[in-house]
Amino acid sequence: MERYPHINPKFRHCLSLSDEERITFIRESRWIGYSQAREILQLLEEMLNYPKKPRMPNILLVGESNNGKTTLIHHFYKKHGEAYEDEDLNLVKPILMIESPAIASEKALYMAILNELMAVYRDTASVETLYTQTLHLMRTFGVKMLIIDEFHSMFSGTARKQRDMMNTLKRLCNELQIPIIGVGTENAVNILHTDKQFASRFEVCELPAWEFNEDFLRLMMSFESVLPLAMQPVIGLMQGLNHFPIQEDIDAYLRKKPGQRAALTGFISYLRREYALDLHINKVTKKDQQRMKVAKRNALEKKVIAYIMRCYKDPDAFRLHDWLRLALPYFHWREIRSEYTVIERPDGYMVSQSGEEMFVPKLTGEFSFMKKDGTDVD
Repeated sequence: MERYPHINPKFRHCLSLSDEERITFIRESRWIGYSQAREILQLLEEMLNYPKKPRMPNILLVGESNNGKTTLIHHFYKKHGEAYEDEDLNLVKPILMIESPAIASEKALYMAILNELMAVYRDTASVETLYTQTLHLMRTFGVKMLIIDEFHSMFSGTARKQRDMMNTLKRLCNELQIPIIGVGTENAVNILHTDKQFASRFEVCELPAWEFNEDFLRLMMSFESVLPLAMQPVIGLMQGLNHFPIQEDIDAYLRKKPGQRAALTGFISYLRREYALDLHINKVTKKDQQRMKVAKRNALEKKVIAYIMRCYKDPDAFRLHDWLRLALPYFHWREIRSEYTVIERPDGYMVSQSGEEMFVPKLTGEFSFMKKDGTDVD
């Protein structure tokens, strides 16, 4: 795997997986840190360990939709907020994370908190009863921070309803003496500033949209080190661009390189999911399929020939797994799986995997560039 120094050693084993397995790995959720996010995470950690006092500091994390706010918060929660048992075997839940009610409703907020605590309550209970139960359980579970995602949604309603929700949050914060972290869009900031006293309680932290600059390029380098992508397609797509790729850039590149769709899938999916770019891989036409098949066949042939020549020059370089990894796609259009069995025959190998049996020739006979009996084959 020394040929892929840009890939983190922990993930280099994925390069030997099939295209389908690598795509599945790429689509899994994972955290890739960057400077802005690290600063916000550090601030959240400070808030989590902030000593109790009557007027606690709070944070409103804002940014455009699909800009990574929720991903950042979930990363923080996974690191610091998982429930555990203390030395007295009491269940402790240091961080409570909820999604905001869709409307400005004090009762709906308490019910969302109680649901997250898996508490039993009556829907018909009064607001004051639910409030008392909420306070009791949050103290019982040792909650040190309340995170409310989609913060802007809980202020949907009339000006009076918005003021009621602000008073509800102030009441919770004062009674529990814990920080509240709101996560939402710029609309939340606008609503916040309708009440100067309430706004003074929140420090606004913005997670800005990405621009094509050095920070973005550093993020891409981190991205490249984690995902087992073939680098040439990504480099080829970005070469000559001084901006994020747009759909026309992707279409133009894939017309020239139709066989690179799978290699670009993870990169495009990541840009779409994390940076709200409206990008996609268009469906493959029959002409594209034919070009891809020819291009893949030619590429496989070059790899097979290169490996045969390498083993001809140095017979000790032969490794059965390496040969099968090249030969199965070339002869059978099948990728080698992580689990397979091999039966050696005089003329080759019978490979069994996923219920299929496939024959692969040895590097002898008509494929003989290898040495026989200590002599070179003419």
